[in-house]
Order: sequence, then structure tokens, then C-alpha cells
Amino acid sequence: IGKPMARATKIPVAAESLTGGFLAAIGILGTGAILVLLVPKGISGTSLGLVCLCLVLGVFSTVCGCLSFPLCRSDYARLGWYPRLTLASGLLATCCFCLSGAGIVAVMFDWVLCDQSIRELGKDCGFPFILLGSFLLFELVFSLVHMAAQLAVLFRIVKHSACPGEAGAGQEADKEEDGKEDDGADLDQDEGEADEACSEAGSS
Repeated sequence: IGKPMARATKIPVAAESLTGGFLAAIGILGTGAILVLLVPKGISGTSLGLVCLCLVLGVFSTVCGCLSFPLCRSDYARLGWYPRLTLASGLLATCCFCLSGAGIVAVMFDWVLCDQSIRELGKDCGFPFILLGSFLLFELVFSLVHMAAQLAVLFRIVKHSACPGEAGAGQEADKEEDGKEDDGADLDQDEGEADEACSEAGSS
């Protein structure tokens, strides 16, 4: 009782920890609905393949990011496999970012071809392409935020790995404070015993 808690340093992953799972769920539902709408609309296999790859990479990068959340650690020297998961999540997010950009270009190209093919019929095929492009743009922004969060985590881990003494400084200070408190308790106990001995001598 009365011992101070070990000092810990928080890693800045709040943005991803709060939004990662929610965005992944929206991505899964949105992609399913978009694919149902777009398959009969003349979308090329390249665009559909890029969308599926973006979805898979987005989900895996989110899972790796959630598993690599040491939200409050006091000793960065014993992180174990957390840095590897953080690095894997960042790489997957980078791949998702690149594929999302390529997917947006492919969707725009398909939109132009579809518009040219049905213009004579007086129809408009823009709505499904807008949905697909919006999803890919969403994945692009999410991947960018994801990469930024993982870079912040990696920077903090590398910083504390380069200066391991700083991580344990708080624990050493806490140990010194505990030692001082124990010494003070011993002195109080000795003074109490001396007072009791004096009172017994006076009564006798």
C-alpha cells in the first residue's frame, strides 16, 4: 500500500485504435454492395481485382495494427513481436495506398469506356462508377492515416530502443522513493519502541 505506480509512456495510436475496426467493417459492407451493383455494369476485371486487393490489405493491416497496440508500456526493451506487427501493418497500409490510387485510375478509365459505349442509347452508367471511386478514395485516405499512425509508433519504439536508460529511469526513481519510505517507516518503528521502553521504565 502506498507504493507509486511505475511510470509508463503512451504510444500515439489513438486515431487508429478508435477507427480501425469501424472503418474495416464499413469497407467490407461497402465493397460487397458495390460489387453486386457493378458486376453487370461493364466493370473490367482489373478494377474489381484492385478493389478486392484493397479490401483484403485494408482488413489485414487493420488486424495487424490492432494486435500491435502496446497502449501503455514502461519498458520498450521487452516489446517482443510488437515492432514486427507494427512494421507489417505499415507495409500493408502502404500497399493498400498504392493499390487504391491505381484502382481509382482504372475505374476512371472504365467509366470513360462505358460512357462511350452506351452514349448512343441515351443511358448513364456513372452512378456505380462513382460508388466504386468513392470507396477507393475512402481506402486511400484510410491507408494514409494508417501509415501515419504506424510511423509514429515505430518512431517511438526506435527512440526508446536507442536510449534504453530513459525507459528505466522512472522505475529506478520509484525504487529510490520506495527505499526512502521504507527507511522512514523503520525509524518510526524504532522511535515507537524507544517510547514504550521509557514508559515501562518510568512506571516501574
